[in-house]
Amino acid sequence: MGIECMLSAIRAEDAHRILEDSDGMESLVGGQRVGMFVSLEKAWHGLHYLLTGSAEEAPAPLGFLVAGGEPIGDDLGYGPARLFAPRDVRHLHIALEAVSEDTLWSRFDPAAMSSAGVYPDVWGEAESDLRDEYVTYFHQLKELIAHANEQGHGVLVILT
Repeated sequence: MGIECMLSAIRAEDAHRILEDSDGMESLVGGQRVGMFVSLEKAWHGLHYLLTGSAEEAPAPLGFLVAGGEPIGDDLGYGPARLFAPRDVRHLHIALEAVSEDTLWSRFDPAAMSSAGVYPDVWGEAESDLRDEYVTYFHQLKELIAHANEQGHGVLVILT
């Protein structure tokens, strides 16, 4: 199994409802999503490292896969879901748009990532394969955030 990360764009009115009643999150986690949904699978921590240069919590806005947002609901295995309000999504969008594929991949350092404990420890695999995988997830993430920003949606980040 392992730790996986899912992100869902949610309408602003649903975001407010979830903040007021965390039981409302169950329908979103359980499959009744609106807007876009992206699963970063086990690549979330490596992507966090490539965005921030750190395996630990990192400053906003690019550290959002690991920290930030409004915690809601119960612990889902690796903490509660975290909700980023539409105003926060705007900051995420601006920050992600400034990161190119080359900038992202310039932080790839297999020895440093392994030493820092970046999950999952697959950094000995062929660099070209890893680049293809992580750049694909990066584009999916950028697309979700851009869509949420354009629609005025919030974003829910869930680690399970």
